[in-house]
Amino acid sequence: MESGSHLSNHKRIPEEPLRKSATFWFDDGNVILQAQQTQFRVHRSMLVRHSTVWKDMFAVLQPEGKSGSENDCPVVHLSDRASDVEHVMAIFYDNLKTFKLKERIQFSQLSAMLRMGHKYQIKHLCDAVMKILRKDFPQSLDLWDVANLAYQFSLKTIMPSAYLAYIATTNLKTILSDASLHPGARTAAILGRDQLSRWMHFTKEITRSQFAASKVRGDCQDHRKCAAGREMIFLGLSLWDDDDGHLTRLVPLADANGFAICISCSAALRKTHEYIRSGAWSLLPDFFDVSPQWADLKDFEM
Repeated sequence: MESGSHLSNHKRIPEEPLRKSATFWFDDGNVILQAQQTQFRVHRSMLVRHSTVWKDMFAVLQPEGKSGSENDCPVVHLSDRASDVEHVMAIFYDNLKTFKLKERIQFSQLSAMLRMGHKYQIKHLCDAVMKILRKDFPQSLDLWDVANLAYQFSLKTIMPSAYLAYIATTNLKTILSDASLHPGARTAAILGRDQLSRWMHFTKEITRSQFAASKVRGDCQDHRKCAAGREMIFLGLSLWDDDDGHLTRLVPLADANGFAICISCSAALRKTHEYIRSGAWSLLPDFFDVSPQWADLKDFEM
C-alpha cells in the first residue's frame, strides 16, 4: 500500500510530441531526419551531395516501411540539436536567403555550421566558418562564445586571437567565475593572461626608459615641449593594463600626430608602439600554450 502511494507521487513527465518542421518538410522528400522532437522531411540526394558521412550512411541504410517510417519514408534519428539541423538545412536549400551579405551572421548559425560540418564532414561549411572567424570576429558575438568554439573544435589558427579578445574585455574575477566557459579554455585564458601581463610590464619599463624618460632626443624639434609630454603620452597608451583589470587588445595606434609632441617624437612613438604590439602578437601562441609560433598553427583536418 505504501509502495503504491509512493509511486503515485512520482508522476511521469509527458514526452513532448513530435512536430514537423514548418520550413523543411517536403512532400516529395524521401528521408526524415529527427533531431530532438522535430522532424525534417528532406531529400537524400541533397544530404549526400554535401556530406560524405551521410553518403556512407545511406549506402548501407535499408529503408523499412515499419514503425520507424512515415509512408515508407525512413526516419533517421540524429543526436544533434533541432536548431542546428534547421540552420544547416537552410544553407542547403535556401543559400542566398540564409546568407544576407550585408548583415553579420548570428553566432547560433555560425556554431551550428561548425558543429554539423565537423560531425558530418561537410567541408565547405567548416571552411566558411573559418573564413569568417579569420577575417574578424563578428561584433555581435560574445567573446567567450568564440573562445569556447576555438577550444572545442581545436581551431588553432584563431585560438590566440580569440583568447586575447576575451581577456582584453574580461577581468580575472569574471574569467574565474564564468560557468559558461569551457574548463580547458578557462585554463588557457588565465595562464595566457598572466604571461601577457608580465611580458607587457617588463617591456613597458624597458621602452619607457628608451622613449619616454630620456630628457633629450637628438631628433626632437622642441625639447621643452616634448620632454614633459613624452612620458605622459607613453604611460597613457592603450597597450597597458587599465584600472578595471582588462588587458590590451593590441590595437594599432590611431594617430600619433594628434599628440602634443613634435613630428619626430610622434614618429618615434609610433615606432615604439608597433614594436611592442608586434612583439606581443608574435608571442600569443606561446602565451596561451597553443604552439611555439604562429607559423606552426593548424586547424583540425577533415
